[in-house]
Amino acid sequence: MIKSMKRLVLLLLACAVVIAHTKADEGMWVPLFINKNIADMQAKGCKLTAEDIYSVNKASLKDAVVIFDEGCTAEFVSDRGLLLTNYHCGYDAIQQLSSETNDYLSDGYWSKSESEDLPCIGLTIRQLLKIEDVTSQILKETSKDMKAELLTATIQENIEKLTEQMEESIGQSCQVDIESFLAGEQYLAYVYREFKDVRLVGAPPSSLGKFGGDTDNWVWPRHTCDFSVFRVYVAPDGTPAEYSTVNVPYKPVRHLEISTRGVREGDFVMVMGYPGSTNIYAPSSYVEMQRSFVLPACVELRTAKLRVMNKHQAKSQKVEIQYASKNASTSNAWKKWQGEIRGITRSHAVEKKREVERALKETGISEVIARIDSMYNDRSETSYANMLRGRSMLAEVFRGGVEMMSVSRYIKSLGNNPTDDEIEEVKEKLRLFYKDYDKGVATEMATEVLKVVRKYIPASLLPEWMKSDKSIRTAVADMARSRLMSEKWVMLRLDKRELAFLKREKSYQYFETIYDLYRTGIKNFARFKMSTSELYANETRLAQAIMNKSREAGQERMSDANFTQRVSYGQVMGYEGSDAVVYRSYTTLDGLIGKFDAGAPDYKMPEGLRKMNEKSDFGVYADKEDGRLHTCFISTCHTTGGNSGSPVLDAEGRLIGLNFDRDWDGVMSDYYYDASLARNIVLDVRYLLFIVDKFAGAQNLAKEIIGE
Repeated sequence: MIKSMKRLVLLLLACAVVIAHTKADEGMWVPLFINKNIADMQAKGCKLTAEDIYSVNKASLKDAVVIFDEGCTAEFVSDRGLLLTNYHCGYDAIQQLSSETNDYLSDGYWSKSESEDLPCIGLTIRQLLKIEDVTSQILKETSKDMKAELLTATIQENIEKLTEQMEESIGQSCQVDIESFLAGEQYLAYVYREFKDVRLVGAPPSSLGKFGGDTDNWVWPRHTCDFSVFRVYVAPDGTPAEYSTVNVPYKPVRHLEISTRGVREGDFVMVMGYPGSTNIYAPSSYVEMQRSFVLPACVELRTAKLRVMNKHQAKSQKVEIQYASKNASTSNAWKKWQGEIRGITRSHAVEKKREVERALKETGISEVIARIDSMYNDRSETSYANMLRGRSMLAEVFRGGVEMMSVSRYIKSLGNNPTDDEIEEVKEKLRLFYKDYDKGVATEMATEVLKVVRKYIPASLLPEWMKSDKSIRTAVADMARSRLMSEKWVMLRLDKRELAFLKREKSYQYFETIYDLYRTGIKNFARFKMSTSELYANETRLAQAIMNKSREAGQERMSDANFTQRVSYGQVMGYEGSDAVVYRSYTTLDGLIGKFDAGAPDYKMPEGLRKMNEKSDFGVYADKEDGRLHTCFISTCHTTGGNSGSPVLDAEGRLIGLNFDRDWDGVMSDYYYDASLARNIVLDVRYLLFIVDKFAGAQNLAKEIIGE
């Protein structure tokens, strides 16, 4: 009886995870339908209306929040196209502009006038114009009785046709993305305008912009001054254009107002941005597969990459600059995956998801779950799980783990009959590649990466050149001395359109074996218990069953993130990190200096900052209550990758900070949101303005941001 009662309590609690716990701050909500959430938001302190957030009839917050470089969020903060985003979002652009002579990574950069704004070739901004519900057009000629493969093909065909029709009717410089919501029950078209002339305006030195490095990444408390400043330019007639000296600053229809009032525990806050991807309806067996089988292997491979890069970067300033961005992107996922493993375990996410699944009463759902589990629980050599892990390893090879293969990948992307524009685009990518390529780093890293990958691929599938350490070293040496590593030679061949000649290089053949193994070899080797289309259909059925349970309980149904504009909201709130460790909701400059004094390598700081702190020389940016400079704060808003750079707004829609990270215990919120642990980490806008104004002396920028 006691065991039965205990199980009943656990089951009821588990159901509350998905159903009642949306009453907390879980969810990334579509602005088009924010009217469904606005009453709850207002009850928690929000003073905005739904139309203040999203409107096509007047300027609204949605117009000020943009996609930055196809992976982050940014926001307009002036009527002259000034943008704020995270330092780590602008890092690629800053690194590309840096050299040993002009080391903007180490020294920072501050434009004194618009004439000093630095062009960032290849960097783009996309601004949302409107969202349309196109569900009826996309689901036309489909039915629930269709076989999974036919249903998927029909929907994809409808998406492609409608996208083409909408883009033709809208005109140049506009793009349409049609995305699935509510596990395929709803389809929305996001219409964007793209800007291609984006220029660097300001960035702090990396000692501030990356303060804490890997040590503090995904960790609270935090003191990173994670911001950078850019400006969007357009043609004189106001239309988007490629970079030109005649272009002028863009005048957005809406930019954000700034508040330096600060935040307090319990304050309402909201985040607008472009969260990349979540999997909140993932089956328990999938989450367990990731936790115990796939992610540990990914961590092992990234560890090998980082070990090599760190060693070489410590020895050379040139290599430090060349590999700064590569190291940052590698280490970011490396530490996140470790946090996910830790968070899933600590929150008992798998067990709680399993209880939710067992509580579902829909006809046939238990059979659906059993079929899903049969795919993810199988760990045999030919299993789906082993295929997923193997493909994750192989993707790392030709996406930077073996740098020499990047050249072959660009060549392959051209196909057999590329246009002149396509060749020029690849040539620009190659110029950037060669600029940041170091033979010594690449050779050692490729060798170590391939040795790790070999462990996770069935032996019978390995190409001969990967079957021993000796053969791997030989192949890597071949790639390193290949003519594909000669920029001059490759560019000449491309100018002459001699693609077949380039593909005859032995280095290209090595790439082809890995690429073919990734695309087809390992998939053909696997023996699944059902097709991937059937698996997707079953997962969709499970997700819809969970959402229906939420609807029955009177809760709004949530959609997974898919890099479309969303709204999250919550409160400024600390949390209990571990036994007897309780974190408050904000940090100060005192904490930054304390970390620096501890002497860890990742804690670097410009010395002038200490003197300003000792004098409490914070000006108007000092906190009104304690007189200190607050650096960062945390809240319960539900965020993920892609939300980097997102504006964090107060109850009146004013900018109070930039979202830049999550706490390590809560990064599992992509799979499972635990309200007691999940926190988003925010750069306090007062710290940002203090660095711009008082530390860097860039009063011109501070005034423009504040609106003076």
